[in-house]
Amino acid sequence: MKKLFLLILLPLSFNLYAEDTFRHNFNLASIGFGMDFSETDYNLEAFVEFLSLEIIHKNTNIGIGISPLKYWSFSSSNEESEESEQRLSFLNFNINWDIIYNKKIFFGPFCSINYFLLDNEIMKWNEYIFTAGLRFSWLFNLFKDNLFYNFINCEVAYRNTNQVNKLHFNVNIDIISLLYMIYLGGEYGHSNNRRNNKY
Repeated sequence: MKKLFLLILLPLSFNLYAEDTFRHNFNLASIGFGMDFSETDYNLEAFVEFLSLEIIHKNTNIGIGISPLKYWSFSSSNEESEESEQRLSFLNFNINWDIIYNKKIFFGPFCSINYFLLDNEIMKWNEYIFTAGLRFSWLFNLFKDNLFYNFINCEVAYRNTNQVNKLHFNVNIDIISLLYMIYLGGEYGHSNNRRNNKY
């Protein structure tokens, strides 16, 4: 009986410890736009990242995140030609450190790696995208007891794509917040039209 009690108590105590030590953020999808610069060319990109999960250590504000799918659409320009391509990555990992965490603003260093790349229907096992720099985020709740992680991000970073060095910049927003803002904009325009029609 004592052994059974200990077996029940152990996972419960671990869960309580985890709740006191870690917090987590979950996001269905985020959408963004970015640019890469090098001495000879530049890239414009649009991207969507799906099902992001992040676990943050409360005492240090260090977070580790993972996503199983990210989609890019690139438009590249160099001295000789312009090209466009689409790409998927199936392992997207990042680590970050929030140096001024106050539940509304994130600011701090981050690094990420995107691996298992499907490039124009060809799987490229030996290629990767590594990005490291500074991230600024505005964090907010859309609804009471919100399950989802709502944010607007801006990143300035160094990027290495298969040993090609570039300067990287992007802005992105989680898609639930984007849809909610579009809805609020529509409601605001509709109420203005009704107010104007009264006069």
